[in-house]
Amino acid sequence: MTSDRDVLAARAKRLAVPIVEDMASEGHSALVVEIDAQHYAFPLVDVRRALVLGPLTELPHVPAIVLGLGTADGDVLAVFDGRVWAGGSRRPSADRTPVLILGPAQAPLALAVDRFAGSLALPASTATTGWLQQVTEDGILIVRVEALLEDPAFSVAKGTVDDHHQED
Repeated sequence: MTSDRDVLAARAKRLAVPIVEDMASEGHSALVVEIDAQHYAFPLVDVRRALVLGPLTELPHVPAIVLGLGTADGDVLAVFDGRVWAGGSRRPSADRTPVLILGPAQAPLALAVDRFAGSLALPASTATTGWLQQVTEDGILIVRVEALLEDPAFSVAKGTVDDHHQED
């Protein structure tokens, strides 16, 4: 008689996907997300986590790009709106928000996206400045995460709140 553990192990073996050695010319891949009907690729070396957060705690008197606070693994994160970053309108409140956590553990960037859309083998990179690394033939924008992390729009520091609402 087969145990539940054996059945689950057999299922896991069938569902397991082998790691592809020949990913791209540089051997790197990216997570593709959709933000306001546009596809963006974030190199996996820069993605700490991709997860769905529960309801966010909205904050008063913050820039529109700040959706609110969320928690992941016991850490409280300021979640930024990918739609506002991409030049669109602010996303509505939701019970579940797909989020990419990017950058180093000591200063992560939590970016809300519309949905996770797959993966992409990255082409050889080109030298660029700014957040846009390059555009694929399919119109997917490859993001240079280190440039995002330096963008002052993703900072909730002194001077970024609506100053006339602050109390003395």
